[in-house]
Amino acid sequence: MLLKLKQSQFAIFNLRKKMVRPLRLLSCSPFIFISKNRSEPNKLTKFIRFNHDQSCGQKEPDIQTQVDSPTAPGVESSTLLQKWLKQALLGFATVLTLTTLIVGGETRRKRAGLAMTSWDFFHEAYPTTDAEWEREFSKYQKIPEYLLSDQSMTLDEFKEIYTLEYSHRVVARVSGIAILVSSLALWMGKCSGDRVRAIIYSTMVCMQGLLGWYMVKSGFHQDTMNSTDFPTVSAYRLSAHNVIGVVLYSLLLHRFLSGFGVEKNPLKIGRSLKLPGMLCHFSLLACLVTIYLGGWVSGKHAIYANPTDMGSYQKGADSSMNPPGYRTQLANFFENPVMLQQTHKLSGYLTAILVAATGISVVTTLRTPFCLIGFISAASIACVLLQIHLGVSAMFTQENTTRANHQLTAYGLISLLIWMAVVLLKIKKGRFNMKHVKGDQASVLQPPPIPNPRSSK
Repeated sequence: MLLKLKQSQFAIFNLRKKMVRPLRLLSCSPFIFISKNRSEPNKLTKFIRFNHDQSCGQKEPDIQTQVDSPTAPGVESSTLLQKWLKQALLGFATVLTLTTLIVGGETRRKRAGLAMTSWDFFHEAYPTTDAEWEREFSKYQKIPEYLLSDQSMTLDEFKEIYTLEYSHRVVARVSGIAILVSSLALWMGKCSGDRVRAIIYSTMVCMQGLLGWYMVKSGFHQDTMNSTDFPTVSAYRLSAHNVIGVVLYSLLLHRFLSGFGVEKNPLKIGRSLKLPGMLCHFSLLACLVTIYLGGWVSGKHAIYANPTDMGSYQKGADSSMNPPGYRTQLANFFENPVMLQQTHKLSGYLTAILVAATGISVVTTLRTPFCLIGFISAASIACVLLQIHLGVSAMFTQENTTRANHQLTAYGLISLLIWMAVVLLKIKKGRFNMKHVKGDQASVLQPPPIPNPRSSK
């Protein structure tokens, strides 16, 4: 009798268990649908999904299993080859763009931008015979730059500046072709964001070429003389030509660095990186503004070593060298060389403060001073301090070598800031490997674990 009672109780228990499982599955089905369509499910949806998987006899796949899941060998190798081909093209285009910026800055410092008086995209051959050199030199002798300042130039000196300007044009055209090919490779991909980038890159390349021709054209007119009686290209066009090249290089570098994603060990930090990311973007903007103002300083020759030079300029500017544009406050920021130098200096100091704040914020937020992001932060702070030192040295020494180093350091600073922005974005999205973080630092960065309701039973 007792045995029959126990058997009946066991049968009732099994029947109740069989009835509860479908009811649990039915009650959880709407939440399961919602959780599968959410990118970041909360704790409730994860708990419901766990119960559903346990009811169906399934286990939640591990992150490492999802990453290392086998795919078709042909598809995987083809996708990997396409990815690395895009990265190679983008890297080549980025290096060529930076080379074009460096050669262009050297062309400006050597005053070689007007050495080539003609503009022909397909038929610009380098002179090889003495007759060809004499013909090019005779063309240069007719422009205002030679008539007012370079009448003592010899043929050998002209060959030097002509070669520099020719090199700048050749490197710029090769760089433009490389960017267009990279844009075509991005357009052929399936990512809509890459197609938008391809359109932006192609448009900026065409705009940069037209603006370069428009800038050189302004140097052949007598009305482009500034206060030092030195004919030069328009400072407006020079600054625009320079800053568009820097922006194009920044976009290419950002896309190139973004292609090296680490998909293992995802780590999502969330809002804790909001302040470092915002400061990094503000630092990038301040650096671009400083570079733009630096183009103005170069275009207006606004480099004064001491206040005495500024005062002597202002005394002369009050009489014969004072154009009508000085009468308005807005034009004073763009036409007055003294004001340009002070604005560029203040912009540089603001950039240094923002870069230092960004580095300190990154290190204090992530608590990882001895990792990649800590190294980038320290390098950015060191680079901006070196930039200030070179700027002051260029102002006092008036040497072209110091000015060149000042410009190169600016490109290095903006490259480091873009690298920092890419790494911060990868950490925030969980696409950056943080295996090097150990101990308490890892516990700070890791999200809180989800409690398992069955572990307590």
